Amino acid sequence: MLNSALLAVNGAFNMRIGVATDKFGDRHGFSADPNSSPPWNQVPVGSETTTVFGALDNVFIKISGAYYQIVGFNNPFNAQTFLTILHPNQSDTSALPSDLFTSITTDLGTLNASSADTVTFNGSFGNPNFKATQWAWNTPQTNIVGQNIGFKTFIITE
Repeated sequence: MLNSALLAVNGAFNMRIGVATDKFGDRHGFSADPNSSPPWNQVPVGSETTTVFGALDNVFIKISGAYYQIVGFNNPFNAQTFLTILHPNQSDTSALPSDLFTSITTDLGTLNASSADTVTFNGSFGNPNFKATQWAWNTPQTNIVGQNIGFKTFIITE
């Protein structure tokens, strides 16, 4: 597991790609648990569930002087890629700016924020107390999460 106080350096962060399987198929990437204590903790390796898998312990990225916590980055069923960022201001009532960042890159490719199919506000992300914004890229966009369990470096560009 990564240090729970880890700040992404120059927009780069490491994530353990996990996999969760349910009746619909496999979800690759990571998803944090808003209902853990403290909220947004990860589970140990080998304890993946359909709601909590992979690992990215409380990584905060600094964009335009504000810190944002990434609480989900995954590719369910090899159909879409989702990036979910917790709002720094939990009294927000609308989505974060769709151009909050320019792109997110791995060794498998790059997804541009401007090419996201949707950018949506979630006023109760896994818990009615948490506000988040989710970017979604549908196929045929490149699956930059991949399907191999292990660590991967991601770079978010402002």
